Amino acid sequence: MGTLTGPKMRRLEEDEEDLDRISRLPDAILGEIVSLIPTKDGARSQVISSRWRHLWRSAPLNFDLGEAGDWWDDSADIYEQEISGILSSHPGPGRRFYIPGLFLMFSDHPTAILDGWLQSPALLNLQELEFDYGVQRVDPLPPLPSSGSQLISLTTLMPNMKVLALSQRHLSLDVVINFMKCFPCLEKLYIESCMRGEKNVWFHKYQNLIGTLDIRLKKIVLINYGGTNSHINFAKFFVLNARVLQSMILEVSHKISGEWIERQHRLLETENRASRGALVDFVYHNSRPGPLGWVGAKVAHDLSTADPFVRLRDWSG
Repeated sequence: MGTLTGPKMRRLEEDEEDLDRISRLPDAILGEIVSLIPTKDGARSQVISSRWRHLWRSAPLNFDLGEAGDWWDDSADIYEQEISGILSSHPGPGRRFYIPGLFLMFSDHPTAILDGWLQSPALLNLQELEFDYGVQRVDPLPPLPSSGSQLISLTTLMPNMKVLALSQRHLSLDVVINFMKCFPCLEKLYIESCMRGEKNVWFHKYQNLIGTLDIRLKKIVLINYGGTNSHINFAKFFVLNARVLQSMILEVSHKISGEWIERQHRLLETENRASRGALVDFVYHNSRPGPLGWVGAKVAHDLSTADPFVRLRDWSG
């Protein structure tokens, strides 16, 4: 066996020294590092050092099911057992949980499974939740947890939820408002819709709610904005009622003119926006990252950055 000498030896020693410096950090900081990296990398961190082996279970859980394609099996039961086993082995709290449309398409009883997962102690105080129903699905979508007590339990389990990404076939303000009731601390909403959606007429329907619903959203990104009445009503709700809104990005799938943008601003009543400092931007790109169902975890969220919308801003800038 050869002996390392010269530059190779020095490089190896430097790498070991860097690793030792990281390992000397307090467990709380190391755990935070593990929770900020992708799920697979977090699991692999256990082989770095014996001191790292307990960190995955002690760090906030970053569970991205969008990475599950490598271990998808023809049997949905095995898939469910794998996920349930991981959730049961982690004491919590949870940082992020991503549910892909693939699971919802193939599971025979998705509602009950999702119910159990969302009430798992591993997801206690969850901060980020992503639902992807798959924009090409034609069957009726499985319902959210049905009973009022279950929705209330989401608020109890996840009071600190700040980021939500949704992929809807039909844009629905009702669905988003129900999520906001569950997650009162929600600050960032990333939503994609491929159809015109519901009418989303809200003034009379939510007139009594507006005064009591504390909308804390600071950033909203709406993909496939079409300028239809449905989309206008949806966006206008937040323009006129989100008092701390900082940015609303409306991404369109067709070329737009200055006249079209001016008309949309009038229809959205941006001059009367609740947050005077909010920016409402229309973005068109003939090539964007793709549907949320395929790249949502890469575009809407990146745990390696402080701002999960930074990549979206990169390609929309």
